[in-house]
Amino acid sequence: MTLRKKIFFIVAYSLEVVLIALYGWLGVFFLGRLVENEQRSVQGNVEWTGRAIDRDIRNMDHQLFDWSQWDDMYAFADSPTKEFIDSNLPVESLDVLDVNFVVVADREGNVLAERGMDQETRKEIPVPGDIDNQLKAGSLLSTFDSLSRVHSGMIQLSSGPAFIATRPIMTSHGEGPSRGTIAFVMTVNDSYRYELSNFLGYPVSFELYGSKNFPADFSSIANTLVVSKEPQTVVGEATISGYGFVSDVFGSPLLFYKVERAIPTAFGVSKIVVILSLLGFFLVSTALIFFLLHWTVLSRVNYLSRSLAQAREKGISKSGIEFSGSDEIAKLAGEINAMLRSLLQVRERGDLAERRFQTIADTMPAFLWMIDRNRACLYANKQTLSLVGEVSKERFTDVWQKSIHPDDEPLYRAQCLSAFENRKPLRMEYRVALSKNRYRWMLDNSVPFSSSSGVFLGFLHTAIDITDRKELEEAEVQKRKDTERLNAIMVSRELRMVELKKEIGECRRLIGKNHN
Repeated sequence: MTLRKKIFFIVAYSLEVVLIALYGWLGVFFLGRLVENEQRSVQGNVEWTGRAIDRDIRNMDHQLFDWSQWDDMYAFADSPTKEFIDSNLPVESLDVLDVNFVVVADREGNVLAERGMDQETRKEIPVPGDIDNQLKAGSLLSTFDSLSRVHSGMIQLSSGPAFIATRPIMTSHGEGPSRGTIAFVMTVNDSYRYELSNFLGYPVSFELYGSKNFPADFSSIANTLVVSKEPQTVVGEATISGYGFVSDVFGSPLLFYKVERAIPTAFGVSKIVVILSLLGFFLVSTALIFFLLHWTVLSRVNYLSRSLAQAREKGISKSGIEFSGSDEIAKLAGEINAMLRSLLQVRERGDLAERRFQTIADTMPAFLWMIDRNRACLYANKQTLSLVGEVSKERFTDVWQKSIHPDDEPLYRAQCLSAFENRKPLRMEYRVALSKNRYRWMLDNSVPFSSSSGVFLGFLHTAIDITDRKELEEAEVQKRKDTERLNAIMVSRELRMVELKKEIGECRRLIGKNHN
């Protein structure tokens, strides 16, 4: 947004505030107070709605408490029987409990018993599979830090949102160890909404968060509501809407609800006359003030902006920008001139440093290149470019790897990847093809480099030719092997001589014995 527009909006906003104050002084503030009272009332209704939902969840959990701490249930979890299910979990019991589903699972999450009931028909229905999945071993609703721990709240089922409460199965004295989990589930549908509205005395609407048909008014307020976690009200032309939400047991927003109240009429025709008079005053005053500001401020700022644009196009000169006057804008022009002179000096020093670096890098007897965080080449000296040729920054790394000996390339790629991910220096030796079928040994020293703030920027590679050293090392190794082989021959010969001496001594002894 331009400065001209900002000033215009500031002037317009300032006058608007004045006019609103006058308008309120003439009587409009009465409506404002009325609307404010209505907002508070709607906000109170939203809070009562949330408390009513929490009450229903708590009531369901209180009923679950008696079932979870029951010796018969404790014995059933250890040795399930059909008789227990038939006598204690008939469909009628769900109607008494005012829940839709009851599920009993062992410690491994295997379902031992379950029962479901349709709220409207009061007939038995199957338990959805996603309820059973919530009670699998290791899931949140079947994991308890202690025997007194409970999970209660809302969950999203395939059929829609529902209240759920889970507790560990213990003895009637509240002792363990737990033999499983019992859960009560009540679906949140139109019947529940109707009952809740009747209980509260005002209509309540529900919307599932993230659904395809999520209304626009809910979408506009959802983010604010989730962040603030406080009831929100929106004043419309004829109604005031209040919004709240309920999170699921995992802490994610699930069910949004809304209550509405009509705004009473408070003003007549005189209100329109006052509004039109104040609107005329607003337009004339805004135009006059904006003209004066343009004449004294904006025109000088525009001149300064054009001068800076010319300096950018033609280059920074030592003379800077010519600007007259002694006001704050003239002082700003002086500070800009000082900054431009400093930038000119910095640029000159930077150009000199870059030329020095370029000269050193191109004349050093080594391969030098830099890659960024995306492994694109930032710089390569003449030695390196003579090997890889003129390639794009993005293809440099691939071309360099292709020049490496096939026996060394996999290790090079793996170590470079590890060093890159861990931001660690790398030192390794490998062979590079300087020409077709002619490989030379390289010693590559790679170090990460970062910005002044510590942000990782890439790697600096420096490689030198160590072929002569490697050949000397190989010659030394071969010489050592030849020496060891000769020593082995000499030792074998000496051992043979010792054996021959023994055989000669034995023959002499036998000859002497036969002679006697």
